[in-house]
Amino acid sequence: MEKEIQNASPKRKNREFTILVVIFMFSLIIRQIGLDTGFPLLTHPDESTIIDPVVMMTETGILNPGNFNRPDQILYFLNYFYLNALSFLQFGENLAATFQDNQLFFYLYARFLISFMGALIPVVAYLIGKLFNKKLGVISTLVFAFFPAYIVHSAYITPDVPITLFTLLVMYFTLRYLKKDDIKGIYLATIFAAINTAEKYPGLISLSIVFLGILIKRLDENKIRNIKWGFLFKDLIKFSLIFILALAIVAPNLIIERGLVMEALITEARTEHLGADNLGWGGNLMFYIQQFGFWSNILAILFISIGIFALIRWRDLHTLILLYGLLYWIILSRLPLHWERWALPMYTASLFLIAIGIHFIWEKAKTKNLIRVATLIIISGFFFHQITASLYYPVRMSFTDTRVIAQEYCKENNITQENSIFEGYTPLLPTYPKTIFDENLEQEG
Repeated sequence: MEKEIQNASPKRKNREFTILVVIFMFSLIIRQIGLDTGFPLLTHPDESTIIDPVVMMTETGILNPGNFNRPDQILYFLNYFYLNALSFLQFGENLAATFQDNQLFFYLYARFLISFMGALIPVVAYLIGKLFNKKLGVISTLVFAFFPAYIVHSAYITPDVPITLFTLLVMYFTLRYLKKDDIKGIYLATIFAAINTAEKYPGLISLSIVFLGILIKRLDENKIRNIKWGFLFKDLIKFSLIFILALAIVAPNLIIERGLVMEALITEARTEHLGADNLGWGGNLMFYIQQFGFWSNILAILFISIGIFALIRWRDLHTLILLYGLLYWIILSRLPLHWERWALPMYTASLFLIAIGIHFIWEKAKTKNLIRVATLIIISGFFFHQITASLYYPVRMSFTDTRVIAQEYCKENNITQENSIFEGYTPLLPTYPKTIFDENLEQEG
C-alpha cells in the first residue's frame, strides 16, 4: 500500500481542502431534499423525544433533560443552545416562548443540524481512507456519500446519524495515532468514544477501537512475544479512566442521575416491542444483512468479497480498525429488539470493504485494456445504482405524506377521534402509537 506523503505542499493542501469542501457541500445539499418530510404533520415518533426535553429545559432553566432512555445527551444540549439562539435571532424570545406557535420552524432547523452532521460522514470517510492511500480516500468518500441510508436518516432528529459520525471520528483519530504516530490522536479517539456513549449507550462499544489501537501500536513496536504486557495493561486502565472522565465532562447528568440512568437501561433492555422482537440472535444478524442489501445492490457482494481478499493480501493490522462495524453488528444483534436505523454504525465496515475492493480491483485491472474497460463498467454500474437511489429516496420523501391528504379528507367528512376507531401513526394520531386493542381495553375498563 502506498505511503501518504508526509509534507504536502501548500498548493496540494489547498486542493485537498477544496475537495473536502465540495464533498461536504454536495452531501449537505442532497440532504436538504425531503428535509421537511411529513410536514405539516410530525410523523416520526422519536423526534419529539429530543425536542420536548429541550423545550422543557428552556422553560425550567435547568440543564437536565430528565430523559435518559438512549440517552441523547449530546443532541439535547446541542439543540438547547442552537434552537434558543435561533429563537432569539428570529423571534426575539427564548424557545419556550416561541415553540408552540412555530413548531415546524424549529423541527426543520433541528433536522438541519442532523443533516449537517450527516454531510460530515463522507468527509471523515475520506480522511480515514487517505491515511492508507489517497485513492482509497477518494473511493471511500464516494461510497459513503452515495449510501442512501445515511441520507434518509439525516432527515430525522434521531441519534443514529450523529453516532455514526462519532464512530468514524473514533476510527480516524485512532488511525492517526497508528499511522502518523500522533499521540493526540488516541486521546481524541477516547474523547469521541465518550461523546458517542453520551449520545447512545451502544457507543460504549467504540471504546474497543481505542483498546485495539493501543494493542496494535504495541504490536507495531514489538513482536507479540516481546510485548510488555504490564505496560499494555496500564495503558488500557489509563485510557479507561480518561474515557470515564470525558464522559463525566460531556454528560454530567449521566453521573448525577445514575438512578434514572439505570432505570432507563432496564427499560431499553426490554425483550418485547411490537414488530421489533422475536427474531433471536441469528435472526437479528440476518435482519441487518438484509437491511444493508436493501440500501445497496448486488455488486456490493462482489466488492466486499474482493475487499476481504485484499485485506488478507495486505496483512496490515491497521485495517482491523475499519472492520469495527462487524463487532458492532454482532453485539447489537444480541439484543432482543432490532431496528433498521440501529445498523447505521454497522454499515461502516461493509462500506470500507466495498471501497477497498473497488480500489484493489481497479489497481489490478488498470494496466490491461480489456479488463480495465470491463472493470470500469462494473464500478460505474455500482455507483450508478447508488447515485440513483441516493436521489430517489430524498425526492420521494419530499412528496406530500398521504396522512396529510387523509387528514384533510377526515376533516371534510367530520371523521374525528370521538366518532371513529383508529390506530396510531394514522391521520387522526400521526405521531404516537395506539392500537385498536388499546381502544378495547379502555372500553372494558
